[in-house]
Amino acid sequence: MTDTLGYGLEKRRQGNLEILAGRETFRDEFRRMLQSVSANGHTFEECKEVLKKNIWLDPGFKDFYAYCKEHDIPVVIISRYASGL
Repeated sequence: MTDTLGYGLEKRRQGNLEILAGRETFRDEFRRMLQSVSANGHTFEECKEVLKKNIWLDPGFKDFYAYCKEHDIPVVIISRYASGL
């Protein structure tokens, strides 16, 4: 979202490096990333639509989730993209 609707790939990557180096907190940098999206004129509703159009599930996930639900096994989803935020 930040790469395409916010302040772009390079600035987002630089923010990630600042977090990893301990010069910025995840909270503060993530807030700036999200603010860059709205500062570019994008609404929350528009962002939700972009996500819906571009999100995909790993092959086999639906079967895995159905099995877990059927057997009362909790599932916690961690997106690999969360670490790139």
